[in-house]
Amino acid sequence: GLLYEERVKISTTLGGTTYYQDVDKPSRAVLAPMYVMQAVFTTLAISQSSSTPCDPQNQITVSLALNVPLFRCCSAAISLQSLFAAPNSGSPWSTSQSIALQDLSAPGFTNAFGSRIDFDAGSGSLVLSVSGATVAGQLYVLRFTTQNAAPSGDW
Repeated sequence: GLLYEERVKISTTLGGTTYYQDVDKPSRAVLAPMYVMQAVFTTLAISQSSSTPCDPQNQITVSLALNVPLFRCCSAAISLQSLFAAPNSGSPWSTSQSIALQDLSAPGFTNAFGSRIDFDAGSGSLVLSVSGATVAGQLYVLRFTTQNAAPSGDW
């Protein structure tokens, strides 16, 4: 039989740039030509700065890492869903909008997601578009601030 290394480096070349990914104990399928590895989150965490739903400024922090790189040329995007209740007509979340995005990732890594995150009022989801290539296994930490409407009456 064939002998496989415990760890191999797989390369992908797009637009003249070669990206490398280390793979532990690869199967024969992973090493086969034209194999496409399924993207899986190895880390995914979402936190907020306030537990009060009507806090006028609540910072949302998203930490994520994937097992494969994502590329801008593939129109890659990550959709964050079910973070918001259905907005009413007076809510700042009743219309689609673009929100400032802060990159808190480790120094030395280029911001792969740009400076904005888009909110789609129709689906109630946030869409994080890839603006540059991500690195497989790299932890990306992103933060944005929600602007919530002032509460009306008691709850």
